[in-house]
Amino acid sequence: IRDRAEGVLEMVQFKLNRVPVEPITDKEFLVGCEIRNMDAFMSGIEKNYKNFSTETIDFVGRNYGTESRAVFELANENPELAEIVCEDGQILASVVYAVLNESAKTLNDILLRRTGIGNIGHPGETVLQKIANIAAKELNWDQTKRDRETEIVDAALRLPTE
Repeated sequence: IRDRAEGVLEMVQFKLNRVPVEPITDKEFLVGCEIRNMDAFMSGIEKNYKNFSTETIDFVGRNYGTESRAVFELANENPELAEIVCEDGQILASVVYAVLNESAKTLNDILLRRTGIGNIGHPGETVLQKIANIAAKELNWDQTKRDRETEIVDAALRLPTE
């Protein structure tokens, strides 16, 4: 993706008759990735968040990196968000995090891009409804919008029957 972005930037600079600027993003850490020693980092998370399962600590630590504190704190502030929604240990707090910190605006985006909850298949009706309710609250959706978003994701996650 970074290569494509650099290619687009070069094309824009060319079309605007600008002197090409040397990209620097390949030397920058992505948000959450500023970890020099992963073993030490994970040990710190295990010590600080003992109230979470081993799977959740592992999942959140490895997927959110230095941003994992924000996910755990959301769950600590609202115990309902500490519920595990996938066998990999992911928790509902990741849905709120996706809206607040990753600009997620649709249920499809939340399940398939930001959290990946839907990437291993349909999470089940119960989990889908919980996620939809949280998203609706965070994004100020009315019932009609919430139902429509749920229908779209449900259809996207269902296997074709023929």
